[in-house]
Amino acid sequence: MNKLLILALAGMMAGQGAAVAATSIGIVTDNGKPVDFVQRNLPAGTKFVHKPAYPAILENFANKYPLGVYNASTGAAVSGPNTLHGQIWLATSFTPKQDATVKEIDVAAGYIAGTKNLVSVGMYADASGVPGTVIWSQKTALPTFSGCCSIVALTDKAGVAVTAGTRYWVGITTLANASDTSAAWNLVVRNQIKGALAAQNRGSGWLAGEAVPNFAFGLYGD
Repeated sequence: MNKLLILALAGMMAGQGAAVAATSIGIVTDNGKPVDFVQRNLPAGTKFVHKPAYPAILENFANKYPLGVYNASTGAAVSGPNTLHGQIWLATSFTPKQDATVKEIDVAAGYIAGTKNLVSVGMYADASGVPGTVIWSQKTALPTFSGCCSIVALTDKAGVAVTAGTRYWVGITTLANASDTSAAWNLVVRNQIKGALAAQNRGSGWLAGEAVPNFAFGLYGD
């Protein structure tokens, strides 16, 4: 399998040497519908406790590490077409082991620069090994990159049904009204050897490959 050429961004490159200490809870709106957006931040050296609203369906956060659940200082670039690197959209695949309803998607990602702090987090059906039809998406702001630990939790009480043994994708993309946004999707620390099927869209469609390490995310529901 080909490895994706992923542009990695270090925390100091983003000008964010200090950890974020504030805790905030807010609401963003997507198509007129209220969406829960929870930004969980802790000072450096504080034990991080990840508490999703629903049981885990699948996640790659390193919950057994007391001082960090993902690589807080390094992430893969996500950017719009009106940025230095041009459009870079990212997605990673997952295959549930049992039928479930996804009611919460968590991503570890951070905002770096741009007129608007706004991206779209989406779930996609599979289309012959790359992301296909969008089956769920929400617009959201991101915590500032970097610093440990912040997780964006997007919830939907109705949820999205997924089928056991079927491949799906979770992706982060930019928006037409935020085309100069630059962000980073943090990388996992739990598995830095075995690659994951991921995809990148530089403006000419999705290209699948292997991401090592994978992008940090979790799916929760029932």
